[in-house]
Amino acid sequence: MKGIDDPVAVKSIKKLLKLDWCHYNLYLVGGLIQGWETKDIDVAVTGPIINHDKFVELITEASKIDLIDISCLLYTSDAAD
Repeated sequence: MKGIDDPVAVKSIKKLLKLDWCHYNLYLVGGLIQGWETKDIDVAVTGPIINHDKFVELITEASKIDLIDISCLLYTSDAAD
């Protein structure tokens, strides 16, 4: 893949966005957005963990999508106080 317009990348990103991410924010990071040749799609997830089980379910489902590499930059609702 090379760049965010690559058809393979677009297909995987669309699958990722079909998941119900609730209040979480997703960001594309890494080589794909730089237009470099890459073998995966780096995604950062941010936001408070309000429902741990739902969060684990989302990350599990996201990890099943071809080429998706998830990094989590999260905090518990207690840490946000």
